[in-house]
Amino acid sequence: MKHYFKINNISWINCYYLYFIIFTCIQISSPVSIAHSKIDIFSINKEISEVSNIDVRISEGSDDAEENNSTGYVSTTSSDIELISEAATQTVGLRFTPISIPKGITITNAYIQFTVNEINSEPTSLLIKAEASDNANTFLVNNYNISTRPTTTSSVMWNDIAPWTNIRTSGIDQKTPDISSIIQEVINRDNWNSGNALAFIITGEGKRVAVSYNQNSNLAPVLHIEFNQESIISASEAIIIDHNSVDITKIPESAVIKAKNNLHIAYGHTSHGSQLISGMNGLDEFLTNSPKFDITPGLFVWNDGPKQGYLDLDDYAMSGDVGYYPQWFDNTKSYLGEPDPSTGRGTNHSDVNVIIWSWCGQVDSKYASGTLNSDYLTPMSQLEMEYP
Repeated sequence: MKHYFKINNISWINCYYLYFIIFTCIQISSPVSIAHSKIDIFSINKEISEVSNIDVRISEGSDDAEENNSTGYVSTTSSDIELISEAATQTVGLRFTPISIPKGITITNAYIQFTVNEINSEPTSLLIKAEASDNANTFLVNNYNISTRPTTTSSVMWNDIAPWTNIRTSGIDQKTPDISSIIQEVINRDNWNSGNALAFIITGEGKRVAVSYNQNSNLAPVLHIEFNQESIISASEAIIIDHNSVDITKIPESAVIKAKNNLHIAYGHTSHGSQLISGMNGLDEFLTNSPKFDITPGLFVWNDGPKQGYLDLDDYAMSGDVGYYPQWFDNTKSYLGEPDPSTGRGTNHSDVNVIIWSWCGQVDSKYASGTLNSDYLTPMSQLEMEYP
């Protein structure tokens, strides 16, 4: 039986013992073969050309800052972001972290999205550059801490910005032009690593006022980046992930990053299912600290709930064991809620697009008794139909 991963809808997996399966099941176009001998076997097709994207919001007050061009005074606690005139002309710094994109990947589109804090219509044009560093530090209140930072050769002009006429608006008029060339210059640096920070330095003339992190963290500026997976996945042979696999470094970092960016997993954790969670808990530390592996620190981290840079896994989402029918079936439907026909997902947890159960060893007995189809395969097919 084969299941195909579809990010927009729900993917169904039975998982047993292979604790890094979650991170390697990301290639959306590739089939997952469920082997009923307690090991999930699947392949990763490395020939993909789809565009992925991330959105990173400013996450602390010192990551949006203003510097007075006359005195050099830097403020990191302002309730808004004046772009670019206040009492005096300013230089604005914006820092976004973590940027979960590997070195050298091709950026296809990027922009910063602001939210209006004040109504302004005076002529305004801005110049945007990035800080030319491998991992930008947060801004400090030291004089000239923004303007003295090295900047990229690449720059983008945001000319003749449309008037901002409605407070709390966050639309096309509050979105910068494409700044992918600036970001490309930074992530092509020799010492760039996935998870590092990007900072932008903005100068110009005129005035547009945006919401800052200190005023409302949920409306702080957001950096949107689109990137092409094909640029770092070029091998023509598929990777086969099964119980014979012994080299986790063969899994492309891009596949792991894509999993963390796109998968929202609900896990029916049982006592035997602890093998997966326990393995994942130790996986990142083991790989990071072992001199044998050259893997970006933090690559395999996960969290029980959405968190930037982490795989989102709702542990103990459904009670029960997939070996006990109809409990596992009913509990799954109760967790998901009624199917939403427009998305194929459940109305109770509309973000969840992957379901994982664990067995506690009843496969052999169900096969011997002839109930494997009625207690497992048939109800799973029903779930696939109800939540396509």
